[in-house]
Formats: sequence, structure tokens, C-alpha cells
Amino acid sequence: MLASLGKPREEQRDRLLSGSPKLYEDVKQIVQDTLPQTHYDMKGCTILTFKEDLPLLKEKITEYVDKFKQAE
Repeated sequence: MLASLGKPREEQRDRLLSGSPKLYEDVKQIVQDTLPQTHYDMKGCTILTFKEDLPLLKEKITEYVDKFKQAE
């Protein structure tokens, strides 16, 4: 069963996206680099994946965001 990565709170998402226009593209790349192609589906701004893959994606995306924050 596919699960959504979940929507961060609107304010957090808007703040992150305004700080890095390429953030979404980077997150897409993280998903592609982390998971087998059969474990995700991307359409527009939506990324679907298996529920069991969410902890690993959360870890990888959190690492990326932490590095992004340190660079500010």
C-alpha cells in the first residue's frame, strides 16, 4: 500500500520553499537516490511511497534540511 509522505504544516512548507526554490527538486532527488524505483510514484508535487519507507525518507530529508539550515 502506498502512503503519502505527509504534508508539513503550511507555514513550515512555505518557509522552506521560499528559502530554497530548488528544495522540492532536491527532495525528489533524495527519494530517487534512496528508494528503489518500484517503491515510489511522483506526480506533480505529490510523492507517494510505501509506509515502511517513510522512516528512512524522514531521516534522509531531515539530514538535508539540517544542512540547509546550517548554511543559512
